[in-house]
Amino acid sequence: YKKIKAPERWLLNVKAMESLAKQMDAKYFVFIQPTMGLLGVQSKLPKNKNSKDYKLLTELIKNQKYILELNSFYNSIRVYCKKLEFCFDISNEASPKGNFYTDPRHHNKDGNKIIAEKIYKIISKEF
Repeated sequence: YKKIKAPERWLLNVKAMESLAKQMDAKYFVFIQPTMGLLGVQSKLPKNKNSKDYKLLTELIKNQKYILELNSFYNSIRVYCKKLEFCFDISNEASPKGNFYTDPRHHNKDGNKIIAEKIYKIISKEF
């Protein structure tokens, strides 16, 4: 048994899924999802200090170990994603501007609408 680091396991998984999709004559897409705490727009506190996103992000940034692990993982998979024609990095979409997150990892309906529109634009270009 060989222990595989999370980014390499991610790469193996998406390549396997893409291979299976090809066998079924289907087109495969993988998206690097947005999540609170990523360096850049996903770590920027919203102006409204009373918003849910502000409260969630304020609590999240206290956990520096998690932030470091999250960003390390994302930095690694972004490098892999750039080399895969079926991978799209949408991690800067639906940033915490007020009320887009349910919890630090998951968007609410408003955030998901933004993400869905971005995914639709990408997929529609491919067909």
